[in-house]
Amino acid sequence: MNAIWRKEWVNEFESPWSLFEKLSLANVVNRDDILKILGSKDVKAIKGNMIGNIRREFFDLSGFDEELLTEVFNYEFVEKVKSSIEKIISPLDYFGHSNSSSWFFPQLRWCNECLSVGHHSWLHQFRLIDKCPYHNCPLFESCPQCKTIFPFLLSNERMEEAFTCKCGYKLVDFSNELWNNWNTQIRINDISVINWLSKSRSEESRYLFLPDQCNINLVTESSPKIATEHFSYDKNLIKLDDLSYHSHFNKELYSRNINIFHTVDRYIRKKLLKNHKHCIHQFWNLLKNEDEEFPTICPYAYAYVNWRKTLLKLEYFHRKNTRGDDISRTKMSGFELATDFITNEIKTLFEEFITQSEKKRGINKDALFWIHDQWTLRFGIKLFYAWLNCAENVLKREKRVNWNDVQQIVSSVQTKLAFKYTTNQFKKSERTLTLELYVSPEVMVYPKYNCPNNTMKKRKNISRMKPFTPLDVAINYKGSDLKNYVDAYVKKYNF
Repeated sequence: MNAIWRKEWVNEFESPWSLFEKLSLANVVNRDDILKILGSKDVKAIKGNMIGNIRREFFDLSGFDEELLTEVFNYEFVEKVKSSIEKIISPLDYFGHSNSSSWFFPQLRWCNECLSVGHHSWLHQFRLIDKCPYHNCPLFESCPQCKTIFPFLLSNERMEEAFTCKCGYKLVDFSNELWNNWNTQIRINDISVINWLSKSRSEESRYLFLPDQCNINLVTESSPKIATEHFSYDKNLIKLDDLSYHSHFNKELYSRNINIFHTVDRYIRKKLLKNHKHCIHQFWNLLKNEDEEFPTICPYAYAYVNWRKTLLKLEYFHRKNTRGDDISRTKMSGFELATDFITNEIKTLFEEFITQSEKKRGINKDALFWIHDQWTLRFGIKLFYAWLNCAENVLKREKRVNWNDVQQIVSSVQTKLAFKYTTNQFKKSERTLTLELYVSPEVMVYPKYNCPNNTMKKRKNISRMKPFTPLDVAINYKGSDLKNYVDAYVKKYNF
């Protein structure tokens, strides 16, 4: 088969996406035509362009004819793809993920500098990489012009001609130099990535993390080690049956989870918001003077109350039980945490730790507790800062807060951390499990807002206000028009 192509246009770890884009540009052929020409017998038998995404994927290349790919690209195309993927994820061989594609983003991520020489790498798609390992610059994930996200597939769905979005924006413009720079060989410069690719499967130390909350620096120890804890491997063991969701272990974990929440809560109220306790009291309990509107909300109080509502997944932002703690376990059985927002994350970390551990003798309970404590503590504080940094802007808006707003706030929380664990044998009869915590450095910005209660007179005024929660109004103000006003206020600030 005749096609314009040179073997020198291929870089190490290059993905099929850029290879097919270059083939498309050099031969003036669109992606569907490429798939039809280089496709398997099954693909060629499909009439029209109604070819599903499973035939367009780059991991197994199941929709392509292997011999034709080798002939056109002049090297073992499928074998090279598989070896690239294998080299990138081989250090994770012990991990619980069974599908190699789960370690790569489904949407296209690219570096403008790499694309300027026609290169896109599998490393750009790898979930543990935040920036380009060749140029140390941010990766793009959507069209700069129309914000379209491109699927990591051989597809015309959101792209027009080669390297071009449907909106007309060119990710890279080769109209002048054409393919003159495509033979440029670029090298990986990121030391963390180089160290990662040199890792051996047989290394004794392993890592525990959530793929979307980790990066390459953490698992190559390029980020600082924050804490270390040693556990006697053979003490405080619990059997797998004891980890069932109705067990005593889960009741004990729930109690511990409440204690960690209260630790974070006290830190926020007494250290970060020590000058805003009156503001919190006013907004949390819906306090106001009779025959007056609710006062202006303090941004710091707004951040605290909604941080609490989000983390605990509470139904309302205002306090329901003004006489005590409104945290209570709702299930008679089942895996449940007071910080319900991160229940799935903690559960996933536990399951992965169990998968990687020697399960015959049991799982070290104290190690599970330590993992829970470290994750919950750090996520809790970062979630508060996420609410704090957007509080004033949200309050200035006229429209009601919804879950889409909350998701945007939560998505800004980057709990980038990883646990490294090693089993050491000091004596014949004693083994020690060592857990180390690595965390990405991050500066948490404490914004300066104008507090509406910044005088002693205003704070004293709050102490004379009465609660006007929906329940208080229903009991104390029957038949008044106040109910509609309070309901509208609560609806505006609830999500």
